[in-house]
Amino acid sequence: MHKFIADLNLLYEIVVAADTSKQRGSFLAIFEAYDTVLKRENIDSTNDRVYYKFLLKLVQVQGEGWEYKFRSLIKNMGIDFKPIKKITPENSILDHKNRDADRTFTPNSEESSKSLKDFFYSSDEISNSSLTSQITRSSPITTKSLQKENAKISTYNNNIIKNAKHAEYIYNELCIPIKHKYFNIWIKKTENICDYFQSMYSKAILHDSYILSFQALGIWHQKSLYLKKKRKNAENAGNYVLMEKSFIKWLKMFYKKKKKYQQLYNFILMKIFLNAWRKIWIMQYKIAALHFLSFSFSIWKKKLLIQKSIMYKAIEWQRQHLLRHIFISWFTKTYLDKFKVNKSSKKKHDTFLLWKSQLQLIYKKNEITIKNYSKKIINYYYKLWFQKSKKIYENMIKAIALSNNINIIKIFHTWNIKYKIEISKKEFLSFKNKSLYKKYFLDWKKKTEDIQLASNFFNYTLLRLTFINWRQVLHLNILLIKLENKLRRKIIYKWILKERLILLLRVRGRRLYYLTFYLWKRYYRALDDKNNLLISILRNKINHRIKIATFLEWIEKLNFLSKSKKNAKEIYSVNIKRNIINAWRKKNINIQENNATAKYKSNYFYAKHSIVHWKEKLHKRIKAREQHVNLFIYNHNLKLCYRTIMHWQYYFKNIVLNYDVALKFRASKYQCLIIQFFSIWTNKYKNLDIILIQTQKEKNLKDIRLYFIKWKIKQNIILSMNNNALVILIRKNHTLMKKYIRKWELHILQLRGPEIQAHLFKKKQNELFMKKTFHFWKQQFKKKYIPGKENTKNDDSTLFENSSNIISYNSFTLSPILNKLRFTKL
Repeated sequence: MHKFIADLNLLYEIVVAADTSKQRGSFLAIFEAYDTVLKRENIDSTNDRVYYKFLLKLVQVQGEGWEYKFRSLIKNMGIDFKPIKKITPENSILDHKNRDADRTFTPNSEESSKSLKDFFYSSDEISNSSLTSQITRSSPITTKSLQKENAKISTYNNNIIKNAKHAEYIYNELCIPIKHKYFNIWIKKTENICDYFQSMYSKAILHDSYILSFQALGIWHQKSLYLKKKRKNAENAGNYVLMEKSFIKWLKMFYKKKKKYQQLYNFILMKIFLNAWRKIWIMQYKIAALHFLSFSFSIWKKKLLIQKSIMYKAIEWQRQHLLRHIFISWFTKTYLDKFKVNKSSKKKHDTFLLWKSQLQLIYKKNEITIKNYSKKIINYYYKLWFQKSKKIYENMIKAIALSNNINIIKIFHTWNIKYKIEISKKEFLSFKNKSLYKKYFLDWKKKTEDIQLASNFFNYTLLRLTFINWRQVLHLNILLIKLENKLRRKIIYKWILKERLILLLRVRGRRLYYLTFYLWKRYYRALDDKNNLLISILRNKINHRIKIATFLEWIEKLNFLSKSKKNAKEIYSVNIKRNIINAWRKKNINIQENNATAKYKSNYFYAKHSIVHWKEKLHKRIKAREQHVNLFIYNHNLKLCYRTIMHWQYYFKNIVLNYDVALKFRASKYQCLIIQFFSIWTNKYKNLDIILIQTQKEKNLKDIRLYFIKWKIKQNIILSMNNNALVILIRKNHTLMKKYIRKWELHILQLRGPEIQAHLFKKKQNELFMKKTFHFWKQQFKKKYIPGKENTKNDDSTLFENSSNIISYNSFTLSPILNKLRFTKL
């Protein structure tokens, strides 16, 4: 009784240790507790089978917690158990010497001990039957697979099946030390198998004509990855039984040569794989996966032998094919050039020596290029070379036909004379009789020691053809890399300069605007007196001579304006730009004072640039500036209305006169600028609309209102016509734009530096602009007054026209988009 209770207490300690461990939910916890408790009690776990059998039965029980499973299993056996802290058994079940000795017990104790012994030492047939009964409930498919597998097991020898327990004991004694020996070898093999087959796979790819070797090595490459995944899945799952599964498959290869242990080993594999492993795996995941596992196991055994034979056949066939190809080419060459060998052998030998010397120089240069240039370039052009490997088969034949060595010719010639009598030429060339070919070829291979010379020479021809092409491409790439940075910098600088010139003309950027605003502000302050003089001339009707004098002075001012533009473009450098911006920021503090002085100035341009423009830019002072502008306009209604109407009349007349200049301007390179200044032109006249609308509040300005209404109708017509003109211009000149952009890009590539190009571009732009403007003004001076109704007008009308030309030229310089409107008619 003490023996029985001691064994149960020991099992109870194992169960409690499994529940207290971290992995209490998994079955690994109970096996770890099993090892620790037995070591503590000084019991050998390898020779023990009683407690191990009990744990396998316990795994099959359903429930939460190992203690609950333990109690439910003992109740099913009819045992009442209460745990005791520690009882040292005098004679336990594990004592192998006294295991078979009979002991006296009470009836209840004898029945319980017998039931426990029967349970511990029960055969696997009972476990299989219990397992099949559980699986039949889950799925009908698995029962069929079990019946088939049980039928397979029955085909083995009956003597081995009866002695299953004895076979297990032999297996534990023989195979466990072998496992430790070969397990490390198995890990190394599985790690290196991919590298080995990838190297063979790459060799097969280089020879596209070897189709069979390509397919065989591709299959082996896939299967090696499959074996590697199996090993990784076993490690990640943490299931030592799954590790045994994959290891046993590999270990079977070592037992095939030994016929003595083959039957025993097959039985042990089926027993462990189908019984112990499946029970644990299926009960853990509660999935009927027996059919899948058995199927994969059987397939693996069959494919292992097939794939191994395929690999060896592929390697042998590959070698034979190479030698066969070399032999055919050399044999045909010697047969056709049999009579010309003596004459041309010296020349060929000399060419071969020259070629060999060149090849050695190429190898030396190759080492230098690899050291100097990066690996990325070499890898890139190696891929290009690899794409050309499809044409290697054709190049091989050409290389063999061109390069002939005297020693190799003699070897093939002697072999041909020896076997010429036995084999006919037609049979040999067609290779129908393969058995004779193999014999003769192997004899020839043994007798000729210079076969390595043939293979080396064959490889040199390939290297020569492929490496020369690769070297040429690499040389071109090196030149491109040297010029790459320079070209990039040039192109970037040119595009930056182009954008900067456009921004100068747009006058929209902050920094560029600060420069232009500062210069134009000074200029318009200097012109205040001249504007007042013009107004007095218009009112007092001064003689024609005075008008001409004022007109010439305006031309001088315009020349000064063009010079100021040049200075603005030349000043556009980093240091001067910063100084000007900093100076402007200091003066920007006095904006309120400048706005106050604007009330007492009568210059329209000053009011426009200092008030209206800054109204759009400075959002913080919008309300204050609007009030200021309204007060200024209210005090100067008469002057402003008169000037605005006069300006608009001058603009529209000037558009008709500038028709010829506009045509030339469209055909030039400034088409992009025309489209950009169109938006500036529209924004300019929106501000004037606001000023004129406010004049309608005056009662004494009826005539001005009527004229304003007519002018507004014309303005709407002109805007619609301008939009149509832009559409037509874009469609017609689309091809011209492409040409000029292409020419400009090609011109950039021919320049030495970005600074020279920018300087030339500025000069050409300014020269064209000045030529067109002075040509236009010369034509205007040559023209006479227009006959008809305009002659009957007063001096006011003539003065009106001349002053319109003056102010229109000012508008021409400020906004070149006005020259674009050729369709406008008053």
